[in-house]
Amino acid sequence: MTKFISIVSGKGGTGKTVTAINLAVALKSLGRDVILFDANLSSPNIALYLGMKTPSTLNDVLSGKRHIREAIYLHPSSLKIVPADIYALGQNYPKKLSSVLLDLIGKAEIVIIDSASGLGRETLSAISSSDESIIVANPTAASITDSYKMVKAVESLGSTAAGIVLNRVTKSQSAVFPEAIQNYTQSHVIAAIPEDRNIEKSISISHPVVCSHPRSPASVEFKKAAELLNI
Repeated sequence: MTKFISIVSGKGGTGKTVTAINLAVALKSLGRDVILFDANLSSPNIALYLGMKTPSTLNDVLSGKRHIREAIYLHPSSLKIVPADIYALGQNYPKKLSSVLLDLIGKAEIVIIDSASGLGRETLSAISSSDESIIVANPTAASITDSYKMVKAVESLGSTAAGIVLNRVTKSQSAVFPEAIQNYTQSHVIAAIPEDRNIEKSISISHPVVCSHPRSPASVEFKKAAELLNI
């Protein structure tokens, strides 16, 4: 059975896409068959971050021009990718996102869905199609509040809030914010990803940080989170 996990955040800029990419690659390195699915139709970044040229995209599938199997690409890490079109303008499609996700059943063990930020139509569809959802947050009061809203939205849509990935955490914050966000949201912090300059370096060379800098502080935490999800 294919397990669907959506990666969501209350607002942009939390590091949601970086989290989705590196969790997916880390799960692949644990021997799992993984598809990374870019469901952020308004601002897709997966193909851009990974430096991939993808003639067929999720947008083509939603428009009925391509079948989903024509939009699955193999990254050098052996991770399978379903990209979205970074140049497409916002539009309505005849095919629903939920039906495309259903077509992926049996094509991988785990599908990691990088959703759009906030609670727009794309995100709601991704969450409602997922078995579990992971909320990505930053160590700020505003982000903690947004995370609480996302946890409640996930639960109301029938998905399970698998936990929170706290991103860009400094040493001084690491002793305070994980416990604070757990208490406020009543959701477990599954990883506290430290502020790590290697993430920007990995983006600049179009490679996941868990591959380009496998021993960096961020990579170590992404791998720990993947181990928790590898059940």
